[in-house]
Amino acid sequence: VPPCTEVPEVSVDVILVFSKTFEASPHAQTAANAIVTQFENGTFTWAQCFRSLTVQEANLTAVEDVYDSRGYSIRKAWVTGPNKVFRSVLRAAVDKSFGEYSHFFYMELDSVPIRADWLQQYVAEALYYPTAAMRGSRYRGDTWDGFLKDLPTELLVHINGNAIYNVEHPWTVQLLTYLEDPSFEVDSVAFDIRIANLSFEEFGSALDSPYKADSLLIGNYAQMLLNSSFDSAEYIRHGAKGNIFENIDDSQVTLGVMALDSEFSAFLDSLRYSHPFR
Repeated sequence: VPPCTEVPEVSVDVILVFSKTFEASPHAQTAANAIVTQFENGTFTWAQCFRSLTVQEANLTAVEDVYDSRGYSIRKAWVTGPNKVFRSVLRAAVDKSFGEYSHFFYMELDSVPIRADWLQQYVAEALYYPTAAMRGSRYRGDTWDGFLKDLPTELLVHINGNAIYNVEHPWTVQLLTYLEDPSFEVDSVAFDIRIANLSFEEFGSALDSPYKADSLLIGNYAQMLLNSSFDSAEYIRHGAKGNIFENIDDSQVTLGVMALDSEFSAFLDSLRYSHPFR
């Protein structure tokens, strides 16, 4: 999906961030160098949309670079890696150590462009939409519908971390201070949940809150099961790639089961009961 059909009115750079150090990961250094070379020599057709491409290091150790999607109940330090990478990126953006930027779009590997000209939409939301410190998407799927009343407020109102950040906004700078505070449980609370909690405490649901979930650039579908033909308004979809399926002829499907429990035994236990597919 091409980022642009015309070069945007303002210069936009691509900054890739490697979680560890290249000194400890020579294969990653080789791969990064190859990407930069291909960008500079025009191998990538999308290169024309961006002014430059650089690669930065987050300098995490192997112990710190941890993400366990099963969550806190399985592993206490389940989200240390993503938290520390984001914190280092936000610090670099605020300090201008990556360059002079007013905004950046934080885009992880499970955010996939699905519409052309998504770069133009990024520019529009960063520069022309009502001012925000953070602009992104709350969960837009339906997996939670059956137990919404049981979910904590900070999860319901939270904007996924794949979002646009205004590094010149006072609340963004304040959020960085909170995320760098030693009291932040960097191992066990995802940075976007912490940001949601802080923003809701500060602004509630005020219309002029700088914490805005009105983005059309990015849509958060997380673990929702989607058919590849699913069409939505967003330009970029955040969601697990393993949950996207190709069209299957109806004659080939007898029963579809969505797993809401990590233990397969829960499904097997259900077979004891009488239902049409037993």
